[in-house]
Amino acid sequence: MHLTLEEMEIRRQRLTHEPPMGSYEMLHNTALVKDGKVYLRSHGENDEDICLVEFFVKNICRKECGADVWDGEIPHPEDFDVADCGFSGCLYASFYEIAIGAADLRGTLKFYEDAEEQKKLIMLPLIPGQAVWTIETKADHKTKFIRERIVNHVSIAENDFMQFQLMDPRCYRDEPADYYFDDIFWQKEKIGQTIFTTLEDAELALAGRS
Repeated sequence: MHLTLEEMEIRRQRLTHEPPMGSYEMLHNTALVKDGKVYLRSHGENDEDICLVEFFVKNICRKECGADVWDGEIPHPEDFDVADCGFSGCLYASFYEIAIGAADLRGTLKFYEDAEEQKKLIMLPLIPGQAVWTIETKADHKTKFIRERIVNHVSIAENDFMQFQLMDPRCYRDEPADYYFDDIFWQKEKIGQTIFTTLEDAELALAGRS
């Protein structure tokens, strides 16, 4: 399979792949979940995926230690209790437990990596309800001061454009007041410049501008 440079760069940016290519990608994609069961990729006689429980029952438990395991239908992994084996120091049981965990982690990570690749996953630097502190200018257009605000709304548009509606805390909490600070929209580029997530950071920034 020939990949373009762009495709190769995309593959390097994530850990989950379907199908994986090469030994490094196989490290993170050997254990996988299919139909609610954990499989080991390409571990069958004809390089097919094999059910993890079946792999242990047929190839290890009976052959290696003569464990009294199932002769009939292979159980679901959740019903395959290897706790006693693990406590006895069996490395096979430890591997089984690690593989189960790896498969679950891979499934969750793949969900988020797919969403990020499809531009459906966005990391918000601020979230609604979060308190922030802004450096603003008084009416004399000279004096700087710090004001607490609450993030009320996040707007997202094309080209990674993002802005935040910041409200007076009293207005956000629907508390009575003689005067509310005006709601104001700030673009994300102002975070770390005039918008800060802690009062200490805002005070340090204001001191540096004095």
